[in-house]
Amino acid sequence: MEFGLDRFTDFIIRSTAAGQRPAEVLRLLIHAILDHQRNELRDDATILLFEWRPQRR
Repeated sequence: MEFGLDRFTDFIIRSTAAGQRPAEVLRLLIHAILDHQRNELRDDATILLFEWRPQRR
């Protein structure tokens, strides 16, 4: 069973609502995916983190 978009979306929403920093969310997401797949990925996995920091004027 794949981690899936619904599980991913729920994870991001809950983590953000809990006030976790982006790097921590990414770290926890990687662990959640590995736990869900019992540490055996069936395909390549890529996770990319973008953090928007607009310049203040």
